Amino acid sequence: MYPEDAKPRPIPRLDQLGITNLTQRLASTNGWERDMAQRLLIQGSKRPLEADLLRIGANDSSPKARIQVLSTIEGLGMLTPAIVLYGLGDRHPAVKEFAVRLAEPFLRVPPKNGLERNLAAALLRLVDDGSVRVRWQLALTLGEWNDPRAGRALAQIALKDRDDPRTQTAVLSSAAHHVAELLDGIFADTKSGPPADLLAQLLNLAIASRDQASAAKAFEQLAKPSEDKYAPWQMATTGEFLDALERRGSGLEELQANASAGLKKALGKLGGLLDYARKTAETAAASEGDRLLAIQLLGRGPASQPEDVLRLGEILRPQFSAPVQQAALDRLKQINNPQVGETLLAGWKNYGPSLRTEVLSALLSRLEWVRDLLGAIQSGRIAAAEVSPVHQQRLLRHSEEKIRQQAGKLFAARNPDRQKLIENYAVVNHLTGNAERGAALYRQNCLACHQLKGEGNSVGPDLGTVADKPVETLLVAILDPNQAFETRYINYTAVTKSGRELSGIIAAETPNSITLRNTGGADEVILRSDLKELTSSKLSLMPEGLETILKPQDMTDLIAYIRSK
Repeated sequence: MYPEDAKPRPIPRLDQLGITNLTQRLASTNGWERDMAQRLLIQGSKRPLEADLLRIGANDSSPKARIQVLSTIEGLGMLTPAIVLYGLGDRHPAVKEFAVRLAEPFLRVPPKNGLERNLAAALLRLVDDGSVRVRWQLALTLGEWNDPRAGRALAQIALKDRDDPRTQTAVLSSAAHHVAELLDGIFADTKSGPPADLLAQLLNLAIASRDQASAAKAFEQLAKPSEDKYAPWQMATTGEFLDALERRGSGLEELQANASAGLKKALGKLGGLLDYARKTAETAAASEGDRLLAIQLLGRGPASQPEDVLRLGEILRPQFSAPVQQAALDRLKQINNPQVGETLLAGWKNYGPSLRTEVLSALLSRLEWVRDLLGAIQSGRIAAAEVSPVHQQRLLRHSEEKIRQQAGKLFAARNPDRQKLIENYAVVNHLTGNAERGAALYRQNCLACHQLKGEGNSVGPDLGTVADKPVETLLVAILDPNQAFETRYINYTAVTKSGRELSGIIAAETPNSITLRNTGGADEVILRSDLKELTSSKLSLMPEGLETILKPQDMTDLIAYIRSK
């Protein structure tokens, strides 16, 4: 399509051009012409002269044209170390980046001459190139080079671009044959400290590849204090390493049991770091950042786990900041120990509303903790009314029949005839609501899953988006949520290989993981390789049974608040 008064540019017949003219079209400002010229040159029976191709690459001001020339040379099978060196010396970073990739075939074989050795030296100099894209491609390319210098260069790139996730991923993709050199190079950075995430992954790679000598050497340095203190990166690295180990169904005890004598000795030295973490977690003078890192290390040593569980329970008390409390709860959730359930219940009376929601979700994640919760409700330590309708619904629909039966006796009976119930609540249309009382009801019963007027969590729909709906529609949504709902609000239950049972909506999915968002808005990322089972309840996360909490006047007040400006 083009305007009626315009004359379209004629499409050139490149297939009718001679080899010299076709070669010159690689310098065209039109991308289609460059691509078509390259295709015809590669597929043609006659080869262009290398000198003609290099002349265009040397004289053209467009980096796109220079890349096209290099790509054509590669496609024609005319690539040499000299041509790659020519590309690496280009003034534009995009051309250099492309030339770095072109060097890969020459790195896969031992160098035969001086030119190939010069090529390797030129690549190593690019570690300090000013373009992050060049360094990123270099990190990818060095994985093709089985030479100790590649590992040392990768370490330099990793430290230089420690804050660039893409480059860190590129380094890891090339790390398999260079773990020892990478670890040595990264540990040599004593000024700013190694990047903890990368270092933890390299340690796991060393363990997985059975390079126990390199792992032992690394753990010796990781466990070495400076003036009886450990740096934040040492705690962060150890925490992330052990997290990855536990995701694979292992732990520090299992690792030590199967380790060589040298690795076992090095791992034993982590005891000093774990002791330091316990003291830091409890020291009021420690910074919040250090305490958060220290908490991640509690409960890791099997001998000290019972003591650490109690220590984490104490950190849930209101004297500690919300982030520190959350870190302690997150750590407790990961510890598969029957003592955790009772520890979580012991502090119940001291928890604020949001922490109670998180604790209930944690208690429902393991079968033995569920039994502890039901026992606490039965004994009166926790009132049945203190358990939110969402968590009640999970107990009433639990996979174990005994738990369903016990929960049915503990919680107020629900009206099975939802339609009749909605008809009974039609009186709401004739009552006068109090928005101030409705605000309190919203905070008590809805805030954990819904947002409204800047408060709450985005698990279910934002209640502000339904404020103009008829009362009848709101009553159905609140009292009979399973009559109709969007599929994105279906409740899923995930069981991990470590025995945890998590529930919530699927907030995100990637090829390797799913993210469940639970009541309270907390996200939990689960690797697909860690999943034992994922099932849909075919029901909305929104619970039935709110009539046991919200009488008609309460419902009127709540709707008044939802509709208030």
